[in-house]
Amino acid sequence: MIIFLYGADTFRSRQHLYRIIEKFKKDRDPSGLNVIRLDTEKAEPSVILNEILASPFLADRRLIVLENLLRSKNSDFHLELLARIEEKRLPDSNVLVISESGEKITNKDTKKLFDRLKGEKYAQEFAPLDGAKLVAWITDTTQERGGTISAAAVRALAGESGADLWSLSGILDQLIAYADKREITPVDVAEFTEHRAPDNIFALIDFIVGKQPKQVFTMIQEQYREGKDAFYLLAMLVRQGRILI
Repeated sequence: MIIFLYGADTFRSRQHLYRIIEKFKKDRDPSGLNVIRLDTEKAEPSVILNEILASPFLADRRLIVLENLLRSKNSDFHLELLARIEEKRLPDSNVLVISESGEKITNKDTKKLFDRLKGEKYAQEFAPLDGAKLVAWITDTTQERGGTISAAAVRALAGESGADLWSLSGILDQLIAYADKREITPVDVAEFTEHRAPDNIFALIDFIVGKQPKQVFTMIQEQYREGKDAFYLLAMLVRQGRILI
């Protein structure tokens, strides 16, 4: 069996890899003696091949995890592995997990292996989340970690961090601890995101302080057209007001 995990979202890909390893240990190998992880950018091709072909030790299955396989410069080994896959010359007793980042592949021989792996039954791409999927991830992850977050705060956080789930995960942990069982608000998000206020927020504050309603409403409308909502603007204005004070 071959499991191929790839895509630019390395956070979810890595999480899925950990789940595979933990499930294998729980179901088949509690000792972990048959779980092998190799960084193929550092390991010699002969070592990698030996691990792929080795028999399980006191178990019926063996799990071999190859990380950074396609990023390595071993194009000859890529062709060797491709040939073994196509000719079905890999042990049935071994589960081969290939975990790859989303970097572009330029080597033609490596591209052949990549295209073959994408066609495997258990291939899974982890593309960056956006829109409703990113909002759902933030909401679900917050709940899984014991916190609650308002819809406006979710939108603000998604707008601040984008699809960088590594950063988002860390910020969520901080927000949940800071909120201490109360609902996370957009103001909380503004406090914990390392966001430099854009020039138009500074200008908006100047217009508000200068009591220039026409310019204020014009700039707010521009923010709405850019996809920002009222709660986000309020959070940013409060944050900048606090900084100025």
